[in-house]
Amino acid sequence: MFTLVACGDAQQRSSQVTSGPAAPTPDRAGGLVGLIAYQTNRGGHEGIWLIRSDGSSDYEVATDIPDAHLHPDWSPDGQRLLFTKRADKDLLFEADATGNRARQIVDCDDPCAGDDEASYSRDGRMIAFIRVLGPLVNDRPSVCGLWIFDRETRKTKRLTRHRGCRTREAFPRWSPDGQTLLFFRDRSDANGTSKTAVFTRPARGGRERQLTPWKLAAGDPDWSPDGKRIVFSTYPLVYFQSSGVSNLYTMRPDSPGVAG
Repeated sequence: MFTLVACGDAQQRSSQVTSGPAAPTPDRAGGLVGLIAYQTNRGGHEGIWLIRSDGSSDYEVATDIPDAHLHPDWSPDGQRLLFTKRADKDLLFEADATGNRARQIVDCDDPCAGDDEASYSRDGRMIAFIRVLGPLVNDRPSVCGLWIFDRETRKTKRLTRHRGCRTREAFPRWSPDGQTLLFFRDRSDANGTSKTAVFTRPARGGRERQLTPWKLAAGDPDWSPDGKRIVFSTYPLVYFQSSGVSNLYTMRPDSPGVAG
C-alpha cells in the first residue's frame, strides 16, 4: 500500500507526495486551519482524508459519493480539492476546501472511457489530466492521451494520442508560469513490462522534449516553486511495485542532467 498526499500550497504539489506548509483553508467549523489532503486505503477502501497540519481532526471527505477516491490536488488558492472518482468509468470531481459539495467537474461522455490523474494550473483556471477513449478491446482502451480542460470556457483540448494505450502519459504537472506541462510517459510491451521517462510539452501545444533516458526508469516529476528545478523518482511505484530501487533526483528543465 502507498499513500498519496496533496498539501494546500499553491507552490508545491506532486502526484505522489507533497510536503511543505499547507495553505489555510476553512475547516468544518468555519475557522482557518492548514489542511493536508491525502489518499489512503483503510479497511480495503481507497479514500481521501483531510488532516490538520498539527495532526488533529483527521477525517474522510466526499463520503456521500460511492466508490474509491484518489489523487487529490489542491487549487492554488486552497479553496477547492480536485480528485478522481474511481468506478467503472473514472471521473474527475471537485469539492470545496472541506471536501464537501463534491461534483463532477469535467464531462466524460462517450467515447470518453475515463479521466484521471488531474492537476490545477497555478492560476487555477486550467486542469491537466489523462483521458482514455473507448471502445474497450480486450479490456484495454482504444486511445490514451494527455488533455487539458478550461474551467471558464468548459472546453477540453487533446495534446497527445496513443492508439492501443501501450504508451500513455501519467501525472501531468503545470510549470509555475503556466506555460509548460511536465509529465512522465510509460511504454509497456505485450508482457506488460514498463519503461518510463520524463517529458515536457508546451501547454498551448507544440513540440515535446524528453528529459530523461528510458533506461533510468524516471517518473512522478514535479517543479520546484521557482520553476528552475525538476524533482523526480526512479522506478515509480505505480508501475514498478516489485522491481528496482526508487531514488529521488533533481535536474534543470532547460539543461537535463540529473543529480542524486
